Amino acid sequence: MIETYTLQIESSTDNLARVDSFIQKIGKENNLPCSIIDEVVISVDEAVSNIIIHAYNKDPNGIIEIKVTVDPSRVITIKLYDTGEPFDPSIIKPPVLSSCLDDRPIGGLGLYLMKKFMNEVCFSFDESHSQNKCTMTKYLH
Repeated sequence: MIETYTLQIESSTDNLARVDSFIQKIGKENNLPCSIIDEVVISVDEAVSNIIIHAYNKDPNGIIEIKVTVDPSRVITIKLYDTGEPFDPSIIKPPVLSSCLDDRPIGGLGLYLMKKFMNEVCFSFDESHSQNKCTMTKYLH
């Protein structure tokens, strides 16, 4: 049976723990393996953090809507909506993973981790609603 869940938060890093708990609860309710729950939590945390920092420029008055659909035998899909600055993933350079951690700037791994842990990551911008959408899909087989 396909289940759908929704959470709406203000764009503050204070809400990241709430988002993580939301995703963990969904995973447990649908008997997903802990390894998959962890990967989805990390991916959603990174996506929400990026929205807060980059789309809303740390303005805590923005709204982020998170919609999760789970077909426990097949797939989990997470859709994140915001009305912050549009995001163009093509301008993001891949991180240099071979450099020493001490020599690397803080940040810059969010998109990389999202793509590593999820099977599909897609970004779009709806001009008629001035709304960003990030869709992440994880296959469960």
